[in-house]
Amino acid sequence: MTSELTKALCAFQREVGTIHKESKAQYGAFADLATVLSTISQPLSKQGLAITQTFVGVSEGEGVKLVTTLHHTSGETLVSELPMIVQKGRHVLHDFGAACTYLRRYSLLAMLNLVADIDTDGVVEETPAKPQVQQEVKPSGTKAKATPKPKPAAAKPSPEPKVSDLPAEQQPVSDADRNLCKALLTDLKVPPRNQLIAAFKKQFDLPADAIISAHITLPEHVRFIQQRVAEQPAEAFTGSEAAD
Repeated sequence: MTSELTKALCAFQREVGTIHKESKAQYGAFADLATVLSTISQPLSKQGLAITQTFVGVSEGEGVKLVTTLHHTSGETLVSELPMIVQKGRHVLHDFGAACTYLRRYSLLAMLNLVADIDTDGVVEETPAKPQVQQEVKPSGTKAKATPKPKPAAAKPSPEPKVSDLPAEQQPVSDADRNLCKALLTDLKVPPRNQLIAAFKKQFDLPADAIISAHITLPEHVRFIQQRVAEQPAEAFTGSEAAD
């Protein structure tokens, strides 16, 4: 990185405001692509900086790359290339659109050293700590109570069937499929996302306060979310106003 671009980027980072996490999913708050762009555009322009994001094709079999370029009025640039990771075998346009919005957002944040998501991305949920039990201190001279005899061990339950022995419909979904579903939900605007979540809970008989990410466990759950997202019109997605 050259001197003029470095100076401008330092000034931008001193001035850029907080990126508010105004969008919500079942696994936490986050800032969508539109919020990130609206927060950084004016501070970038004030320092003579601009961002472009384009796609380039690479050699056959290696897919497409997202190219993010930070430009300075001096002519200096900083370039980042990121492979487009798109799940195959589903709705092609929606899958590509979801990956595009998701990767554009993360590429911008990484290049400008900003944060706009919870650290765990909602994958890890906190487990409340067990309360500590204080031991009772008996005064000297008190007779100790007889230690009760241990109860006989309960009979061991029958071993559960191995995952590999389960039918296809009962096989647990992969982390990649679960993360894709969460990305699809993230890229929906709030009203259609809430409608889809409500339909998911009704379809699979879940309580109203259930966390969706914890219940995407079977192939039928993944299919339900993908089919409902594929039925959404283009304006239902958070990136529909941007020139993706």
